[in-house]
Amino acid sequence: MKQREKLVATDQLRLDTPVERTLRDAEVDLGVGYENGTFLRSGAELLDEKLINEALRWLSSRQHESILKPFSKGLEHFLKAGKSPELLSDVVTDMYEALEALGKIVTNRDKDLSANAELFLKKLGVSEAYKKLLKEYISYANKFRHAADTSVPKPNLSTAEVESFIYLTGVFVRLAIQASPA
Repeated sequence: MKQREKLVATDQLRLDTPVERTLRDAEVDLGVGYENGTFLRSGAELLDEKLINEALRWLSSRQHESILKPFSKGLEHFLKAGKSPELLSDVVTDMYEALEALGKIVTNRDKDLSANAELFLKKLGVSEAYKKLLKEYISYANKFRHAADTSVPKPNLSTAEVESFIYLTGVFVRLAIQASPA
C-alpha cells in the first residue's frame, strides 16, 4: 500500500510542475491557480491579498472567531459556486453575517448590523460617505437574508457581482481592524 501511495505522490509531482509552469508562463491571466493538485479560481491578485488573505490573517485570533467563521464559510461557498451557482446568494449572506459579527464587537452591542450601523461607523470615525456605503451594503444583503423568510425570490447574481461583494466586505473588515485601537 505504501508503494502505491509513493507512486501516486510521484505522479502528482510530475503533473504539478508542468501545470504550474504553464499557468505561470501564460500570456494572459487564466483566472485559475493551482495548489496542492487542485485548480482554484483566482480573483484579482492584489485584492485577494489585501482584502481576503490579509483579513483572514487578522481574523485568525480567537477574539475574532465569530467573524472568521462566516467569512470563511462565504469563501468556501464562493469556491463551490462554480459548480453550484445557487450558492452565490449564500455567499452574500455569509459575508453580511461576518460584518454583522464585527459590528457587534466594535460596538459592544448584540444587535444586528442595521441597528449597529451608526454606532459602528461612529466608533470607526469615518465620514458621512461611508454611512451611505454601509447603508447600501445592508440594504443589498437584506434582499438575500430575508428572501428565505418571504415568498419573494432571491435576485439572480453573477459570479463577478458576488466577488465584488466579498471584496467590499473585506474593505469594511480592513477599515474596522485598522481603525480599532490595538
